[in-house]
Amino acid sequence: MIECKNYGREVGNPEFDQLAGRFSMNRGNFGMLLCRSVENYDRLMKRCKDFFRDKRELIVPMLDDDIVAILKEKSLDPNSRPEEGFLADRIRLIMMG
Repeated sequence: MIECKNYGREVGNPEFDQLAGRFSMNRGNFGMLLCRSVENYDRLMKRCKDFFRDKRELIVPMLDDDIVAILKEKSLDPNSRPEEGFLADRIRLIMMG
């Protein structure tokens, strides 16, 4: 599941609940939350960690800056896979946090 929010502010529990509401046994418990920016990145990551710890639902946030960094790296080496490293690092941070 992917949820896109045109936000430049805090992403709160209602947004997480909306995405998590799409999870199921048949569809899985993984989603990405794409948004413009956030006011408090640490709070956003804490929410992701809490969802994973409490419900085993993995929500990976991705901001505009993340996408730009991935695209810049890809432009330097079209054969690279920066998105894989980004996702692996972000998932590890959430799951081990």
